[in-house]
Amino acid sequence: MNRKISNLLNSTFVKGLLGSTILILAGCSSSDSMNTVQVDRSASQYAQQVVNLGPKAQEACVSAGGLPSLNLELDGAQTAVCQFANGKRCAADVILTGSCI
Repeated sequence: MNRKISNLLNSTFVKGLLGSTILILAGCSSSDSMNTVQVDRSASQYAQQVVNLGPKAQEACVSAGGLPSLNLELDGAQTAVCQFANGKRCAADVILTGSCI
């Protein structure tokens, strides 16, 4: 009786060990059909936007060292602003008066 139990346990153990090994190897293998590529579209979204502050405000912004950009408001609206390297943003009308520089 002990021999039957011993044989049964050995057989079950070997099958379990073999099955576990196969599952581990299958999980570690690579497949070309499983590879995924992530595409970052956030940069292209901003690169396609052209910001127009108006001819005088645009010239004043660039000559002051800023870049025309869009400011996203809390209500979802977008406002054209001049953004400087230090992070400061000024509206077009403020740039024209020269009080932001």
